[in-house]
Amino acid sequence: MKLNEKEIETLRKWKYSDKEIAQISLAAEVTRYERLKREFPEKKAKELLGTNIWLSGLARSAFHATAARIDKHGIPIYFDSCSMWK
Repeated sequence: MKLNEKEIETLRKWKYSDKEIAQISLAAEVTRYERLKREFPEKKAKELLGTNIWLSGLARSAFHATAARIDKHGIPIYFDSCSMWK
């Protein structure tokens, strides 16, 4: 899924460059999400984490291949962006 304008603006507020935002945008299109050993859609990850925490996890995985963030129920959600480098 592509980043929307509000998400891009948030990344700019966090001081990401346009080049970095392009890489994060690519990650948004390929990242897989897992919770309780089950894969699930990005929309659900955003719902469970909130947009800003989801975006911080996505940004981290865009540069480090993986990330994890804790959802509002205390359960980790894993981000996997490894397919960017295949």
